[in-house]
Amino acid sequence: MIYQLAPVMHKARRVNWRLSSLLNEGPRSLSGVTSRARIDGGAGLWTVGFVDVPLRSRDDFAQWSATEALLDGGVEPVIVPVCEPRLVPWPLHQGRMVTAIDQVPHSDGSFFSDATGYSTEVIVARFAAAALAGATTVQIEVLRSGAFRGGERFSVYHPVFGWRLYVIRTIDSMDGAVLTVTIRAPLWEGVAAGGDVIFDRPRCTMVLAAADGLERDTDLRRFGTGSASFIEFGGAP
Repeated sequence: MIYQLAPVMHKARRVNWRLSSLLNEGPRSLSGVTSRARIDGGAGLWTVGFVDVPLRSRDDFAQWSATEALLDGGVEPVIVPVCEPRLVPWPLHQGRMVTAIDQVPHSDGSFFSDATGYSTEVIVARFAAAALAGATTVQIEVLRSGAFRGGERFSVYHPVFGWRLYVIRTIDSMDGAVLTVTIRAPLWEGVAAGGDVIFDRPRCTMVLAAADGLERDTDLRRFGTGSASFIEFGGAP
């Protein structure tokens, strides 16, 4: 079982997601020009850094300690949510972004015994056509969302490789509700038509970028800050 990263991590004051690339850089000319070529096949791996995570309460410290044990020095993978809502194409209602849909009743209009209902994804999208592993152009049917501009991140759950993160590089065409887009990175695994595309809260399977990638400083043994760096897990979890 792969666990999800503890909520305390998302209190970080700075979070930086980046799709890393392996480049081979040639010598620099007298005019300062240099040549570069990718040597990773155009794939790359996602990295993220959580900087200045405030640790104030007993629960904060407990979550941090549990996370440290869970990651086991970078051996065990964990599911890391992206949590960057400004890059999500939320739909608009009366000029305001809709970021959550909850209190949905059962089919007969009733709720659970505690008077609460279901919650559901705000953005509903799926693959409009099958695509092979390694594909960088896919078709996505958008059933409910706001406007797309490019740069939106989404995740796909692959049966073998688990949760993987992608970003829309360009929007090549739009035919009704179907978008033809180019993406990075290439698909880790082939997808079938009708498969879910998650834009609301994308996530990625990752491990610590280094054995010492999780650090914590404590002041007066009462308050502290933490930092962590992760890289996408390069295999099947």
